[in-house]
Amino acid sequence: MTEKVFPTVFGKLEAAVLLFSEDGAPRECNPATEQLLGYSQTELSHTSLADLIAPQAEVGEAQVYDYINSAASGETQTFEWKIQRANGEPRWVQVTLSSISLDGGQYVLGEFQDLTAHKARGRRLQLLYRVLRHNLRNDMNVILGYADDLQEAVEDADIERQLDIVKRTAQKVGGLSDSVADLERLIEKDASERHRMNVVEIVRTVVAEVEDKSPETSIEVSSEMEETYVSVDEGFKIALEHVIVNGIEHNDTDDPHVTISQDVSDHGVVIRVADNGPGIPEMEINALENGPTPLEHGSGLGLSIIQWCTRSLGGDIDIDTHEDTGTTVSIHLPRLVR
Repeated sequence: MTEKVFPTVFGKLEAAVLLFSEDGAPRECNPATEQLLGYSQTELSHTSLADLIAPQAEVGEAQVYDYINSAASGETQTFEWKIQRANGEPRWVQVTLSSISLDGGQYVLGEFQDLTAHKARGRRLQLLYRVLRHNLRNDMNVILGYADDLQEAVEDADIERQLDIVKRTAQKVGGLSDSVADLERLIEKDASERHRMNVVEIVRTVVAEVEDKSPETSIEVSSEMEETYVSVDEGFKIALEHVIVNGIEHNDTDDPHVTISQDVSDHGVVIRVADNGPGIPEMEINALENGPTPLEHGSGLGLSIIQWCTRSLGGDIDIDTHEDTGTTVSIHLPRLVR
């Protein structure tokens, strides 16, 4: 191997770091990298990038060289990379490449974070959500079907009332499959990738999607909403959609109505969604604030998703609910200066 230029402190790091020459050749690494990749430092110095890439990896050799060249030019690069260890075992890593000057020479420093366990957990969660969503919907449809048959067969008013309760409960549980589907969306690839977006455009997009599903519902977007930019991911759309849909589905008035408005300050934006429904039960508010108890685990799941999505973006929610005037859910988000 060529003369070592790695500072001694790099050898003590728990994080895996790999030094590349500006032409992309692996040069030096620390013990954490040896453990991650399964190569000794000497072996790694004689290894090409092609040897590190797992079969059928989305990020191939040419693209990695492009990342290294960009990093050498001073543009830090971060990407996910499916690699293979010396024994052929595939691993997922997040790589950050940056330019570094050592002993008068210019190099590219690669920092590796092992994502393999995280990826495996994500796949298991996706499978769990898919099975749960499928079974909830299908099993509740079976229960509803039998309940309908029983109602037609019985003439006892008390039993009919009890069957009504069974049907309402089955519909509520079946509806949880939609929340499970949203959780599944949140762990999909790129769901947590943030983008600079216009709040007004997001609101109009979500409203149009909801109106397509519920054309009989009145949704009013304030004409005074101004262009305001936020850094958000898929979670914001999911949160906003949940707030609007909750204001519609749990509205027992003859004329369900939802109004969306906005307040903007120098540092933040508040999106307010107000409905004319019966208000949110205190039990669901308490579950949101204090955490669900075993008896409340089905209550307020939608609210929990709204809160979780918003907090993951550095924001929060407020809920003002009254039985006679309806509910206003306020989504607070940090504002980007255009």
